[in-house]
Amino acid sequence: MVSGTDDLRKQVAELARSVRELEIQALSARVSGLGQDIVRVRQQLRYLSLAAMGHELALDPLDLTPYEMSFFSQNGEDGVLVEVLRRVGAGTRRFIEIGASHAEANCLFLADVLGWQGWFVEADPNEVAWLRRKFTGNCNVSIVEAFVDRGNINEVLEPVGSAGEMDVFSLDIDGNDYWVWEALEVIHPRIVIIEYNSALDQQRPVAQRYEPASTWDGTDGFGSSREALRELGTRKHYRLVHADIAGVNLVFVREDLCPGRFLPEADVAVRSTAYFLSGYLHPSSDGTRSFVDPSPADRTRD
Repeated sequence: MVSGTDDLRKQVAELARSVRELEIQALSARVSGLGQDIVRVRQQLRYLSLAAMGHELALDPLDLTPYEMSFFSQNGEDGVLVEVLRRVGAGTRRFIEIGASHAEANCLFLADVLGWQGWFVEADPNEVAWLRRKFTGNCNVSIVEAFVDRGNINEVLEPVGSAGEMDVFSLDIDGNDYWVWEALEVIHPRIVIIEYNSALDQQRPVAQRYEPASTWDGTDGFGSSREALRELGTRKHYRLVHADIAGVNLVFVREDLCPGRFLPEADVAVRSTAYFLSGYLHPSSDGTRSFVDPSPADRTRD
């Protein structure tokens, strides 16, 4: 009888410990989520402060920095994009974004607020489902499920290319961005927003070696440097007009639209990494991913 009681007590104690562990895990998850929310709120307040201080900064009037503002974008891309469009005109009011979320993307403002026609291309089936649900009934927005690489980019976008000139092209695929933009031929957008890695040497043309199935491993060993994309932009007849203050995206404008409207490339600020406008950094890479000089004259094709 005593033995049975002891066993029961042990089971109850083990159950109580399990419950406490679950409660701690749930609390940790809540605290983690709250922490992320606090970071986001602080980021938004800093963008608002930047906007309020803009007239006092005595920056060059061609500088896009004071226009950074986040509405649907992860960083200040929304405000910069609106200002670029104000300077160069809206054109055909069409966009395409590769690598998008239903809740956060560079072109959501164009779709949801301005009512533009556009295409969101995404590889994650879950995110594709959310995007399709979000834009159900909106005949202006198309959702394309595809894993884009340099071998299929033109095939994937061929139907879009037939729609005519594209105003905005946004590319964020966490790694092969350089190679995909280089291969792109079926559209010649007026504005390009592309992810880069500000943790790399920004003065050297560096890009991760092309691997068709490459995905982000969560470290700072990914993508391409600012200089690599700047050189590529030059070859494709685009000018670098802005690097966002979080060190995440570069903005290019087609050269024929630039005269007198933007800073010279040499005057576009070089940013250090400031994800979410905080001290957050990605973990250091283990060095297994190799990088190359992607300049055509200095690389060996895979």
